[in-house]
Amino acid sequence: MNASDEDFLRAFTNAIREGALSPSDPRYVDVFARSDDAEDDPVQLIARRIRFSNNGASVQLFSGYIGTGKSTQLLRLKHDLEASGNFVILLDIEDYLNTSTPVDISDFLISLAGALGDHLERADVAAPRSFWSRTVDLLKERRINVPELSVAPKSTAKAATQGGELAASLGVGLKLNIKRDPGFRTLIQKAMAGHLASLVGQANDYFTECVQAIRAHTQDPGKQVVLLVDSIEHIRGTFSNAADVQDSIEHLFAVQSEKLRIASIHVIYTIHPYLRFRLPTLTTSFDSNIYTLPMIKVRDRSGAAYPPGIQLIREIVSARGDWTRLLGHDSANLDRIIQLSGGYLRDLFGILRDIILRAKMLPVRAPVVDKAIAQRRGEYLPIPDDDALWLDAIATHHGPALPTRAHLQHFADLIEQSRVFCYQNGEEWFDVHPLIREHVREQADRIRKTAPPAAPRS
Repeated sequence: MNASDEDFLRAFTNAIREGALSPSDPRYVDVFARSDDAEDDPVQLIARRIRFSNNGASVQLFSGYIGTGKSTQLLRLKHDLEASGNFVILLDIEDYLNTSTPVDISDFLISLAGALGDHLERADVAAPRSFWSRTVDLLKERRINVPELSVAPKSTAKAATQGGELAASLGVGLKLNIKRDPGFRTLIQKAMAGHLASLVGQANDYFTECVQAIRAHTQDPGKQVVLLVDSIEHIRGTFSNAADVQDSIEHLFAVQSEKLRIASIHVIYTIHPYLRFRLPTLTTSFDSNIYTLPMIKVRDRSGAAYPPGIQLIREIVSARGDWTRLLGHDSANLDRIIQLSGGYLRDLFGILRDIILRAKMLPVRAPVVDKAIAQRRGEYLPIPDDDALWLDAIATHHGPALPTRAHLQHFADLIEQSRVFCYQNGEEWFDVHPLIREHVREQADRIRKTAPPAAPRS
C-alpha cells in the first residue's frame, strides 16, 4: 500500500470517529430533512414546545441509543434555539460526574449548578460567585465535616492560597473530587442527605441569579434561557455495580423529579432509552412525552430494504470520505454494511473503522468486509437461550412480545444492550439488531427442535 492510500485511510478513520457535529460542519447531514418521518423530528418538537411555553420554564426528556447522534442533534437544537433569540447553554454532565458510579440528587445538583457557573464564566457573563465555593460554605455552615475537601491539586491550592482565595481553592477541590473520587462523592451524598432542602434552596437561588446575570448581559429582561444537559445516558456503571447505578438513575428521575425543575429555565435532559420501559409513568412528572431519536430505518417491518434510509446513510458516509476508494465503486459492500448496521451509526462506523484497520490494498476484498462484520457481531454474542426465543418473537411481531409484565424490566435491558432497536413508521415498532438476526433465528429454531415435548394436559 502506498503513502497516498495510507493518508486516505488515516483521514477516513478520523472523519468517521464518533463525536458530535455542528450544523456548520461539512460532514453534517440533516437526517430529518431527508426523511419521510420529518413530523417525528425530536429537535423540532422540543423547540416548538419551548416556543409555545407560557411560563418561561419547562423540563423535557430526550432519549436515544448511545451512538445514534443525540449530541449532534443537541447542537442542532442549540443552533435553532439561538437563531430564535434564546440564550442556550449546552453542558456535558460527563465532564463533571463519574459515569461509572451511582448518582444522587445532591451531587447531581451541585454538578449542574457548578457547570452552569463555569459556562457563564467562559461566556464572559458576570456570573454570581461559583456554586462550588457556595457548596463549601454550606458544608461549613451545617458543620458537615468533609476532611477530603481540602484535597485539591497542590499547584491550584498553592496559587489560590497565595492570592487569598482559599474558598475558591476548596471549591476547585470539591469539583475535581466529585468527578474523580467515587469515595469522596459517596461522602458528599451521605453528608447532604439530612440537608437536602438547604442544598436545593441554595441551588434554586443560584439558578435564579444566573438567569438574572444572563438577562443583564444580553440587556433583555425577558430573555429565554435554555439548558441542555447531555450524556446522562452515559451513566451506566460497570459490570459489578450496573444495577446500583441503574437504580440511582431511576430514583433521580422518578422520585426526585421535582428537584430537577429549574425556575425560569427550560431544561432538556438526555436519558437512557430503557427508562421509559422501566418507569412507564415517567412522563407524568415532566412537561412532555419522551422525545426519542430513532434508528435510521434501512428496512421496513417486512424486512425488505428501505431505499430512502439506505440512500440517507450513503450520504452520511459520503460526507465523511470517498467510500468507493475503500469498498469499490459497486455499492453492494456498503449497502450490506448499512443494512446489517440496522441504521445504527455507531455500528456502521465501527465496521468501517475495522475494515480500514484490516486493509492491505484498496479497494478491500470481500473477506476483509466479512471479518469486520463478524468482529462487530461477536460483540453482541453469546445470547442466552431464553433471550434468543424472546428476540425471535420480537423480530416476528415487531413489538415487545412480553411473556409477562414481569419481563418489562428485562426488555429494558435488551434495549440497553442495543440488541433491540426502535424505529418510527407513523407508529413506533421494534426489531432485533440485524447483525444478530440470523444467529437469533438459528438459535431459536435449534432450541425449539431440541426442547422436550410438552406433557399432555390432564
